[in-house]
Amino acid sequence: MSRSFAISVCPVASRTFFLVAVALSTALPLAGGCDPDLTVAPSASVPADAGEARVSTPQVSTDASNVAEPDASSATDAAGAASETGTAGHVIDGTNDFTAGEKFATTAAGYDAYVSWDAKKIYFGMSGLDIASGAASKWVLLYVDGVPGNTGTPTGISYDCSTNCLPQPANLPFNAGFHLRWKADGQYTNLQKWNGALWSDVGSVATFAQKGTFWEVSLVRSVLGSPSKLKVHMNMLIELRDSEWTYAGLPSTSFTDGKAPAAFTKYYEFDLADTVKAPNTYVPK
Repeated sequence: MSRSFAISVCPVASRTFFLVAVALSTALPLAGGCDPDLTVAPSASVPADAGEARVSTPQVSTDASNVAEPDASSATDAAGAASETGTAGHVIDGTNDFTAGEKFATTAAGYDAYVSWDAKKIYFGMSGLDIASGAASKWVLLYVDGVPGNTGTPTGISYDCSTNCLPQPANLPFNAGFHLRWKADGQYTNLQKWNGALWSDVGSVATFAQKGTFWEVSLVRSVLGSPSKLKVHMNMLIELRDSEWTYAGLPSTSFTDGKAPAAFTKYYEFDLADTVKAPNTYVPK
């Protein structure tokens, strides 16, 4: 059974919803965990290879003061993002093949987010000029609840470029169990899990790709505890002294872009068993 607007039909009830890449730059508060190396790239100009796809499995932070040791037992995604194809045929290669029903507006003009899923994986995407900036100060941030029964936490990780910078906390509209983050320079991405006391490193369980102004990532559903429904919030953030900014939020009604935004107030909850309803027809909660 497949959605009426899906490109391909899966043998199992699968759902492919692609999320419009939303160049989100947001702030997330610290809840027992810290952000990784926050050294700002010397230039935010578009890299010379902006037109070529950058495909990679995530790199885990090696700074022990920032995150807990990786969980060696964590499930890992299939190696080699270029050949990764979901049940519905979605490939993580930096090419935007999300459908119109999987595209979402964000809080920032010119930035779109995407969400989709199939029987094995969940796919997210973001698009906008800052995705191609190559800047280490710009982040794409994603929070989901995952793990049925996990109490999670409404307090995300705080991003703060230095002692004199404006902290950018993430006060979430639901209890999150997982936090995925990616730097626009392509040098850092990883998945964090709330362990009941703090945010800790899950390890390499996601595959992403970036090409020009588009970025996408896939998460294995089993890593998230194989939930039947999934709560989602996305945004972008600039972590740079005197230029701190939180923007490109999903849902588009969650907050107002700014230097010190109010707490995130809205989120989406997707039914992962739904094979008919377009993702962007869901109403924010």
